[in-house]
Amino acid sequence: MMSAALENTMSDTIRIRLHHRAAAALIAILAAASAHAGKAPDYGLNWVTIGAPGNRGALASELPTRPQLAGLGAVDYRYRMTRTEVTHTQYFNFVQAYAPYVSSGHTNSVRFHGGSAHLVGFQNGVPQYQFNADHPHLASQMSWQYAARFVNWLHNDKVSEQWAFESGVYDTSFFGQGPNSIATRSSDAKYWIPSIDEWAKAAHYDPNRYGEGQEGYWLYPYQSEVPLQGGPPGSGAMTNAGNDWGAPSSMPVGSYPHADSPWGLLDVSGGAREWLEDGEPFGNNLLRLVAGSALGQPSHNTDRLDRYGEGFEHLSVHGLRIASAIPSPGAAALCAVSLLFAARRRRG
Repeated sequence: MMSAALENTMSDTIRIRLHHRAAAALIAILAAASAHAGKAPDYGLNWVTIGAPGNRGALASELPTRPQLAGLGAVDYRYRMTRTEVTHTQYFNFVQAYAPYVSSGHTNSVRFHGGSAHLVGFQNGVPQYQFNADHPHLASQMSWQYAARFVNWLHNDKVSEQWAFESGVYDTSFFGQGPNSIATRSSDAKYWIPSIDEWAKAAHYDPNRYGEGQEGYWLYPYQSEVPLQGGPPGSGAMTNAGNDWGAPSSMPVGSYPHADSPWGLLDVSGGAREWLEDGEPFGNNLLRLVAGSALGQPSHNTDRLDRYGEGFEHLSVHGLRIASAIPSPGAAALCAVSLLFAARRRRG
C-alpha cells in the first residue's frame, strides 16, 4: 500500500520532454500530420485542441515550490485532449473487448474494469460483465497498464485481436520486467496517455496570461492563482475537490461546465486524479506520475502547477484523460495545398 506522502510528491528528476520535428513549409506540416496521425476518429469522445505550438515553458517564478522544473509545459506541436476524464460508458467497451484476454487474477479487479462494471460470471471461460448503469458518467479509474492497453486498442482501430491491446503505442511486453523496463510511447501514436508537459500546458498554460499575447501559466486551474473552493454544482464553486464541504461519494464528469482551462478542459480539479505518461523506477517497481485532484480530497497542493503525485503502474488506480494526434487533413487537402504552392511558383 503506497503512502499518502508518496502519492502527493514528485521526484524532482522526472521531466521527460518530447520533441517532434518541426516542418518548414505547410505541405511538410500536412504530410507529417498525415503520416503520424492518419485517421484518428473521435470514437464518441469530446475533444479539445491544444494549440500555440512552440509555447514557452513555465518560468521558475511560476513554479514557487519546484523552481527546478522551469521549462515545464513547453510543447512544440498541436494535439488534442479529451475534455473530461474517460467515463464508465466510454471505458466499458474496452472492458468487454479485452475480457477474453484479461489475466485470471484481474477479472474482478477495479484495476481492469475501472469501476465501469462488475463480474457476473463466465461463458466458455470468458468473464462476463454487467455495466454499471447507475453511474454511467463517472470517471473510470484503472491501473496505468490497463490505461495503456486502452489507448493501444484505440490506436489499432478497436481490432478485437489480442495484439491490438498489447502493442501499437505502448509495448506491454515491458510490463512486469523490472524497474528498468519502461514502456514508452511509439513515434506514430494516434492516441496516448499525456505527458507531464502536455497535461501542464492543457491545464495551466494561457496564451494571454499576462495580457493580450503575453503567455504564461496559472498556478491553479481555471485561471486562478489561489486554491479553489470546493462545493456543490450551481453554488458558485468550481470543483468537487476538497474535504471541507461534505462532498458526495460520486459525481458525473462535467458537473462544473463553466470551470474550464483556457483550452476548454473540464474537471482539471476534482473528479479523479489522472495518469500521466512519465515514469521512473522505484525499488523493483515502476511509478507513473498523476496530476490533478480528486472528488472530496484535499486539493490545495495537488491542484498546483508545480505539484504532482505518483502511483505504481501495475497497482494504483487513477483516472484517464486521453491525448491524441490532430486528425489528418487527408489526401485531398494535401493535393490542394500542393497545387496552390505550385501555382504561386509559376506566377513568381
